[in-house]
Amino acid sequence: MNPTTPPPPVTDLVLTGGEVLTGDHSQSASAIWLHEGKVAAVGSDADVLAAAGPDVPRHDLAGATVIPGLIDTHPHLMHFSAFFGATLDITDATSHADIVNRIRERAAVTPAGE
Repeated sequence: MNPTTPPPPVTDLVLTGGEVLTGDHSQSASAIWLHEGKVAAVGSDADVLAAAGPDVPRHDLAGATVIPGLIDTHPHLMHFSAFFGATLDITDATSHADIVNRIRERAAVTPAGE
């Protein structure tokens, strides 16, 4: 296989031993089963392994985090990181004086012209 050729898509895979962020904060998951390009199950390692069956390839995440659905994020992640990197967070400011002080502190360490 040419090193620049992408590998074939994985159609069936169980990932265990990590953290799966489902978007539902009431549900914790350490495993995910991907079947035919879609999420077939999330949950505990034991529950997902039982759902997938013994013949599905498995990979241990060794504590890594999986965020299902972040396949094509376009440049959204870059836009948000650029936006928040250049802004001053005042969402928890307690007064006008607090805001002014934060701006003063940021200005003191910001290069001229930025």
